[in-house]
Amino acid sequence: MRHSAVAATLCIGLQACGGAFAADTVELNGLAARCAVCHSATAQATSPLLEGQPEAYFIAQMGAFRERRRTNPPMVAIANELNEQDVSALASYYAAREPAQVDPLAGPAQIEAGKSKADALRCAQCHGAALQGSRSGAARLAGQKPRYTAWTLQLMRS
Repeated sequence: MRHSAVAATLCIGLQACGGAFAADTVELNGLAARCAVCHSATAQATSPLLEGQPEAYFIAQMGAFRERRRTNPPMVAIANELNEQDVSALASYYAAREPAQVDPLAGPAQIEAGKSKADALRCAQCHGAALQGSRSGAARLAGQKPRYTAWTLQLMRS
């Protein structure tokens, strides 16, 4: 049975049980393990961490892949394979998880310079206090992989 069919069936039954149980079910169905191949703290440095990302952000990004407003071919394929219940369950699962600690490439002085730059650019206005992300859908920046953050900022700049 496909993961999405199992997740959809379980999500329908779990709606009355609450989000924490539904989030654990995602893990048990292997969807989160599939994501972790690329999106764990030990995976490639240019793949974002998903733990702690706000639900609205996760759902919006999956929609962007489906609509090809984001164009990473493996993610487009995965996003099109998942149904709405899968995406919602994954979003809840990751929003409830604490981000793994990433070994920073920068020393304390560079980290402090980054915090100062984030303050100067008013990143917290959209990304929330301590850059934890927002319920309105802004990404969690705190604790993200340094190379991924630098790469993303360069893409935005160009």
